[in-house]
Amino acid sequence: MTKIDPDVYSAAPGEVIRITVQSVNFVINADLDNKLTPVGLVNDFSKAGELTMGNATATFSVSYNFPDPTPPGGKYTRTITGPGGFTDGPFDVLQPGNERNVALPYVVKLPPSN
Repeated sequence: MTKIDPDVYSAAPGEVIRITVQSVNFVINADLDNKLTPVGLVNDFSKAGELTMGNATATFSVSYNFPDPTPPGGKYTRTITGPGGFTDGPFDVLQPGNERNVALPYVVKLPPSN
């Protein structure tokens, strides 16, 4: 697995990609795409999902729902991991203006053919 661009990755068929979302200073209210299989410990501040790469480009999204009002320092972080120790993050997902819901897509492409 490799990173191509921000939020765009490359993975071979059968590789498992995991996204972990955590909330800071509020109870998590993020929605993981139905394409992701929930995994790991889920608690009031963290959830994770996995995608097994198939034979075509895959796109999944996370809806980051912010409380009203968002407490000082409130944010989400997201980390994407894959085989061979690949880690991208954690990166902050901040609330843009007064928007309560921010849906961000993540794309996983097949590696280029040689």
